[in-house]
Amino acid sequence: MLLAALALLPLAGLVFYNAEMQRREAAAEAENVALRLARMCANNEERMVESADQLLALMAEMPGVRKLDAQACGPLFARELGHATGYANLGLLDAEGKVVASAKPVAMRTPAARQTFFKQALDSGTFAVSEFELEPDGEQAEMMCGAQVRSDDGRVAGVIFAELDLACMTDLVSRLGLPPGVTISVLNLDGMIMMRFPEPEKWVGKSAVEGALGRAILQRSGSGTAEGEGLDHVRRLFAFTPLDPRHGLGAFLSAGIPEEIAFRPARRSEHRQLAMLAVFALAAFAAAWFAAEILVLRQVRRLLRATQEVAAGDLRTRAGPAHGGGEFRELAQAFDTMASSLEKQSRERDEAEKELERRVEERTAALRESESKLRAFITSVPAILFSIDRSGVITMAEGQGMEVLNFIKGGVVGHSVESYAGMPGLAESVKRALAGESFSTTMQLQQFFFEVSYSPIHAEDGTVTGVTGVAHDITERVRAKEELERTAEELRRSNAELEQFAYIASHDLQEPLRMVASYTQLLERRYADRLDDAAREFIGYAVDGAKRMQQFIAGLLDLSRMGREPWALEEVNLQEVFGNAVANLRIAIEESGAKVESRGLPAIQGDPRQLTQLFQNLIGNALKFRKPDQAPQVEVWGEREGDFWRVFVRDNGIGLDPQFHERVFMIFQRLHRREEFEGTGLGLAICKKIVERHGGRIRVESKEGEGATFSFTLPARPSQSHENTQG
Repeated sequence: MLLAALALLPLAGLVFYNAEMQRREAAAEAENVALRLARMCANNEERMVESADQLLALMAEMPGVRKLDAQACGPLFARELGHATGYANLGLLDAEGKVVASAKPVAMRTPAARQTFFKQALDSGTFAVSEFELEPDGEQAEMMCGAQVRSDDGRVAGVIFAELDLACMTDLVSRLGLPPGVTISVLNLDGMIMMRFPEPEKWVGKSAVEGALGRAILQRSGSGTAEGEGLDHVRRLFAFTPLDPRHGLGAFLSAGIPEEIAFRPARRSEHRQLAMLAVFALAAFAAAWFAAEILVLRQVRRLLRATQEVAAGDLRTRAGPAHGGGEFRELAQAFDTMASSLEKQSRERDEAEKELERRVEERTAALRESESKLRAFITSVPAILFSIDRSGVITMAEGQGMEVLNFIKGGVVGHSVESYAGMPGLAESVKRALAGESFSTTMQLQQFFFEVSYSPIHAEDGTVTGVTGVAHDITERVRAKEELERTAEELRRSNAELEQFAYIASHDLQEPLRMVASYTQLLERRYADRLDDAAREFIGYAVDGAKRMQQFIAGLLDLSRMGREPWALEEVNLQEVFGNAVANLRIAIEESGAKVESRGLPAIQGDPRQLTQLFQNLIGNALKFRKPDQAPQVEVWGEREGDFWRVFVRDNGIGLDPQFHERVFMIFQRLHRREEFEGTGLGLAICKKIVERHGGRIRVESKEGEGATFSFTLPARPSQSHENTQG
């Protein structure tokens, strides 16, 4: 009976294994169906967003929209809304976020000017979308899409928007004829339900974080599946996929199939197989009861005796042929085969032991050869390799670097590190390494310098049994560093003397130039009636040259003063610095009709006077190098870049060829004739000096005829907020 039961165990296991595999296949198929359903709905929503992109791009080019004509836009939006599917509203916002016209009244929880989609569409000119938000009544979700609108003269005039809701997706799902219990949901990144089929009025606006689906979505970033109990306490197989990741909708669409539906065919098959197993078991037990004594027990006793003899060490024992044939004959033959195999293996094992002994002897000889080669390699290494035992005794010191230690009589191996007073720090370093620390240090031995690395040697139980290390001769490197430091100090002294010379020379030249200009002008006034046109022209040349020389000298004084002035850093609000620079340039701004704006300028540590000059030079450049038929427009803003702020100054001027991007920051460099644009060629060199003194870098990006964008970096203060955005 027991044998019959044991014979049925594999069959029962096969039945349960088959049932489990059918259940897994059913689960996988259900998850695939759910994932295809979720992706189908997600693709439909992506097509809706792409359709909105195309519609808004087309409408943004219509004359009434470009002119922000409310009377023309209102009927246009109402007509388009009547033809389109899935749109809740169409409308137009001006550059301040105010509603110009719309097909329906606009109700936004957050003013448009503060919404991300409006800012992105207005600033970047790209199609922008918002995340799904619940409508004020909380019954369904909406999503805003926006596209930039430009006026006929190319200025950014506003944003045309479309309001999409998820009601169209609910209609699509309801037409699919899904089985009862199947759910379709849209969740945002916070786990909030934005759309639910069926019973949207019951679930929209609720959090799904506590459910299996919500937890799975928050733990992953792409498509996936989950299994568990939903918010309605029904166990389902869920599949989810992100909604239009290209536009960053920040939502997931999921489909859930109840486990009762998914596993129903597998459970029916499992019940049928269990019934067949029960019938077969009853028949097997009945047959086993009759045959057990006659056909089994006798043969079992015979095999048992043979087994005991083999276990006692007699590998020549054989069971012999079994009576009655069948399985017991095969079992007896298998036993005899096993005994023969064991006897053969015993002989082979004895031979293998002899072969192993021979190979061990050969391997030992090979290890001795390897040890010899390793020692030859170590002695050729251009360094000193050493080892020290637990008691501090040097057990090995090899390498070409040992040549510099010839002054140590008798060598170092076998001596304690405590005995070498001429090696400062050696004993302390070995103690640190024996304590388990790995480190590197520099040590001087008479006229030599070494970089020494120490590493502890650990036993299997973790205890430190010694120290190993390597010492590199860095004498030449130390000598080169000392020489470099002497050269650098000499260069710093030379630069200081050069700056002092430039300051004194420039300062002393001011007075003679003022005398030349003053007396030349006095000569013109006193003898004007006696001078002809040529004389007056010559006097003009002289006065102009003296004034230009004064400008050059003033620029040189500014440039040299930066290297000599005391460095007094303080907290500086760049918005205030910008205001001071604009005030200093007020007359030039008014004469040119320029528009100068700023945003997002932070507070930093710096020199307020030099930073004011920096802003003044860059904005002044934008006013000077303007297009003759266009008023200058200058934009100044800041952006955080890691540990720095980058400040941008962008204009719509004449620009410059990329091949001159580095040259413009060199002293006395001019790209235009003096008759075209005045200047000394020192302005941008001074800007570069100021920025580098503050620890930053300055650069320019421009093309000829397309304006220029100068940008420079300044170190940010620790724990500085990013929200300093005064306009």
